[in-house]
Amino acid sequence: EGEVAPAATPRRGSLLYKALTIIASVALCSSTYASVLWVDKANGNNSTAAKDDESKPYATIQGAVGAASSGDEIRVKPGVYDEDSSYSATLESACRVFVNGKRLKIVSTDGPDVTHVVGVVDPSSNGLGNSAVRCFSVYNAPGTIIEGFTLRDGATRTTTSDTHPKCRGGAVMSVVIDSSNNRSYATTNTFVVGCIVKDCYGERGAAFSGVTAVRCRIENNRGDNSGCAGRNASFANCLITGNRGAYTINYGDCVVNCTMINNAGQILTTAGSDIKVINSIVLGNDGDNQYNVQNVSLRNSLTFLPSGFAAGLKENSNSITNASAYQCVSPLTGDWRILRGSQAETAGDASLLEEIQATLPEGVDAYIDLFGNEIPKTGPIAAGCCQTIADPLPYGGVVFTDAGTVLFDGKKLLGKKLYVCTDTWPTQYTFQAVNKGNPAIYSFIVNGTYVFPTMDDTIYISPTGMGTYVSCSVKLPVATMYVDPVTGSDSTTSGANPETPYKTIQAANNAAYSKGGNYSVVRAALGDYNSGGGITGSVSNRLTMTRHIRILGAGRDKSIIRGHPSPNGGMGSYAMRCVYRSGGSGCVQGFTLADGYTTSGSDGYATRGGGVYCNAGNYDNNFRILDCTITNCYAVRGAAGFSGSYERCHVVDCHSSGGVIRYARFISSIVDNLDDAAMGDGYNMYGRSFYSTFVGKTTKWVINKAENTLVNCIVARCKSLTGPAGAVGCFAWEVPTMSVASITKADPKFVDLDGGDYHPTFVIDKRDNTTYGSPTLGGGQWSTSSYLVGANLADFDGKPLNLINGRPTAGAFQWPEVTVIKPGFILMIQ
Repeated sequence: EGEVAPAATPRRGSLLYKALTIIASVALCSSTYASVLWVDKANGNNSTAAKDDESKPYATIQGAVGAASSGDEIRVKPGVYDEDSSYSATLESACRVFVNGKRLKIVSTDGPDVTHVVGVVDPSSNGLGNSAVRCFSVYNAPGTIIEGFTLRDGATRTTTSDTHPKCRGGAVMSVVIDSSNNRSYATTNTFVVGCIVKDCYGERGAAFSGVTAVRCRIENNRGDNSGCAGRNASFANCLITGNRGAYTINYGDCVVNCTMINNAGQILTTAGSDIKVINSIVLGNDGDNQYNVQNVSLRNSLTFLPSGFAAGLKENSNSITNASAYQCVSPLTGDWRILRGSQAETAGDASLLEEIQATLPEGVDAYIDLFGNEIPKTGPIAAGCCQTIADPLPYGGVVFTDAGTVLFDGKKLLGKKLYVCTDTWPTQYTFQAVNKGNPAIYSFIVNGTYVFPTMDDTIYISPTGMGTYVSCSVKLPVATMYVDPVTGSDSTTSGANPETPYKTIQAANNAAYSKGGNYSVVRAALGDYNSGGGITGSVSNRLTMTRHIRILGAGRDKSIIRGHPSPNGGMGSYAMRCVYRSGGSGCVQGFTLADGYTTSGSDGYATRGGGVYCNAGNYDNNFRILDCTITNCYAVRGAAGFSGSYERCHVVDCHSSGGVIRYARFISSIVDNLDDAAMGDGYNMYGRSFYSTFVGKTTKWVINKAENTLVNCIVARCKSLTGPAGAVGCFAWEVPTMSVASITKADPKFVDLDGGDYHPTFVIDKRDNTTYGSPTLGGGQWSTSSYLVGANLADFDGKPLNLINGRPTAGAFQWPEVTVIKPGFILMIQ
């Protein structure tokens, strides 16, 4: 209570806060107000405070406002001001600070990063209601200035009256009401300068109403009706991003040198009024529609309007309405510098700032951008809130081509063609589907390739090299079917909800295609799926897949797809494998595949793949087995799997005379606990393994045959690592026979090799703070192999790659378990 939590700052956020703090401090030094009152939550006392005496501050902003006279200045020291709640019968609403009939300047001493005014969001679903408390209400006090605060979590009440003050301005509402009860929300009523405004709710004007905002950051506010950034508000040198509502700006006078990107609404006014959009960037708003602006005047601005859209522009003077999406360095990481060579670099006209400067009070300067840079008074300037020009970054980024389906850093992407760039490489970015797995998406699409996420619908993407953009979108399922081995019935007529599930996975899979088509999802409840299936080509399979279906279980050891041996025992006639895929590019994810068996005899599809058989040719990566445990499976060739892509899988106790995994892509996976006699030709014969860990006693190869590779893998306690296979960024430990010279021989320092915990260690000796890290940490090599196309480079735990000086960690686990040696205890490190 009373302490300011560190603000969540994007890449250039700290520069923003510093700039706003400097601006606020400069304003303090130039005060010409009649008297000065001080506020200090930590040390103030409303009973003993005095004007013009910094040593006797007020404890609350409202206390100082009550004691001030019109024309005074109130200087507020750092703190979270969330204690007062003033109710106005005239305004029929509550607020933290109520300025009633006095023209005041209320300014923080140290800027918005450490000085917060916090309202109350109503517990209703839309945040509006009688419990709501806005941050500031300004009533009949034109010319008031509020400067240098973070205004957050303010909200309004609701009403059917469009003009009633109780429904306007979750952060700041400023109104002038005359004796006839005429309400004026003129944009020059109140000036909000150098503030951060976020997480506010309003029926009309979530952030502002009756306000001109200058050098403000306005983000993540929600307008239930219209104007999530402002209703009857003007803006200069502001960043407006991540706001949600029917319209982002609704009515007002002008929007000057602002950057408005990634909002779920456009700038809108009606035919009878006009908002002038000047020197501004307005892109990636209004979701899929991309309307961005409607019924406004554009001057020297950049926006995009869909082909054939009748925007009803009042004016289009030197503006571009088909602007490229790429104007700023990296909107999704908060780097708003203008890219050199982009249309925005010289799109603005400095003389057009005079229009808003004429409306600002003394001491408020429109010729300073959001980051504290001086704006020239004449000539071409950059459009948008930032005047800093950045050279094009050497490495590429990720651009999203759809809206409303993706989270980046926990925030919803509201617009289209939103992008993140990098000036370092390699780099990974984390994206997540907004539904976070319930209901599940089908997949992401990265550069045209289907990439399946982790169990919580997370994906890790990296640009592939110099100057390239990776395009990404989300593939939503055309149908979702449910299956439960305990409560389900294959005679159900629905299956489209958890209350009426199918009983067998095969029935749900068939229904997903027949009722929805390709790109559908089957959600499997926990349980043992040991019934159903059928014979395909004289071989029994618990699940036969022929289409693009994502079969999603509850997780390893929770949902089990179980085959069975031949009635005569072991491999043979009438044995059943777990999964057979004969077509489609779907996946099986989040299961234990157990007790799968093939027939015996000579090589052929009937003897391949006890756990999974992918019948589409060798090295077919289109079918994926993800986040699965494959155990106690038997086959002549490929006991756990034959062909396909195995990602984040654990293969244990599987037996074959011709390779446990064969002709497969093996990524972020583990093979262990395999006996010495039944390994045949090795673990991943004819395959390619990346970021994987192999532990066992095989006398055969871990991987063999020319043109096959181990990349960033660990091999431990295997008797032989031979064959002409290549190796890059790999480690071997307790492997007597080595013929791959490029493998590093070193103890990987697992947490518990004997116990099966293959996380790397990072040991801290608290006696002298000496650290001992596993040599695998940052010991791998960055790979852009074509065999990784379509792979989600998460480690076995579903975490991103651990890049240390641009190099990933070898093995299935990227992130170490930290062990602390305390005084009096000794841990032997080999």
